[in-house]
Amino acid sequence: MEGHSWIATLVVNGGAPTSLTIHTAGLTSGEVRHAIYQAAGVVCQNAFVNGDLGPYGDDWCPIQASGRALMQYDALVKSGQADFASLTVKAAG
Repeated sequence: MEGHSWIATLVVNGGAPTSLTIHTAGLTSGEVRHAIYQAAGVVCQNAFVNGDLGPYGDDWCPIQASGRALMQYDALVKSGQADFASLTVKAAG
């Protein structure tokens, strides 16, 4: 395969997802917040299982992940865009 510049190495990581998207349409503020906390727990557990976090990462990761998503949501609420938005919850790493 030498000489073919259009061929690239492909690396596939079969790990569990470390980000989730929450669609806010039809959800109350409380439901969005609850979904954020649940999603943060899931993505951080996945990151821990994938080996993306250190030995105590599963303790602080959900706090940081949910905090960032809650700040996104609060900004959307203040701008009047929260009713039909999407939030991404990512594992803090």
